[in-house]
Amino acid sequence: MFALGETISNSKIVRKVLRSLPKRFEAKVTAIEESKDIDDILPEELVGNLITFKSNFRSSKKSKNIAFKASKNVASSDDISFDNSSDEEMALLSRQFKKFLEKKGVF
Repeated sequence: MFALGETISNSKIVRKVLRSLPKRFEAKVTAIEESKDIDDILPEELVGNLITFKSNFRSSKKSKNIAFKASKNVASSDDISFDNSSDEEMALLSRQFKKFLEKKGVF
């Protein structure tokens, strides 16, 4: 690449791009640095790798699902006395969880 009368090598471009990436790309940058010789990577190849990583990162971020496991318990006489307090605790927990999801932008 030629800029302002100076020839810039591909390795210098690749190093600058890797250095300028946001923190969420830190794992990818480390993987690229350890797996390949940075002097041999073309800027086009690097951009392709980063675009692929970004699209995979977005799809994994959107597809987070939450599942609950249901179980059926038979109530004994000891459990009945705690039934009202556990209902109140469950309602409080549900409200707090809903607020948490709203803050995270999931719900």
